[in-house]
Amino acid sequence: MLTVFATLTRTCRFCGECSDDRALVKYQVRHYAHHACYLAAGKLLTDLHPWQVELFPFRVLKEYGLLEVAAAHVARAARGNGHAAER
Repeated sequence: MLTVFATLTRTCRFCGECSDDRALVKYQVRHYAHHACYLAAGKLLTDLHPWQVELFPFRVLKEYGLLEVAAAHVARAARGNGHAAER
C-alpha cells in the first residue's frame, strides 16, 4: 500500500504569498505566516510552542538576532517537562 503525504498551500497573513505548509508557521487558528514575515510583524517567539520555534530556519533566527531567545524558550520548556524537547 502506498502512503501519500500531501502538503497544503496556505497564504501568508502578512505578505499574501501562497506557500506550502512547510514554509509557514501556524500561529493562531487559520493564521499562517512565513517565518520572516512573522518576526517582521513584531510577533514574539515566546508566543509559540517550543516545537514551533524549533522549526524556524536558523538563517531567519540569526538574521533577527533571536538565536539565544529561541534556544532559551525551547530549553525552558524542556526543563518544565522534565525531559528534552521532542520533535
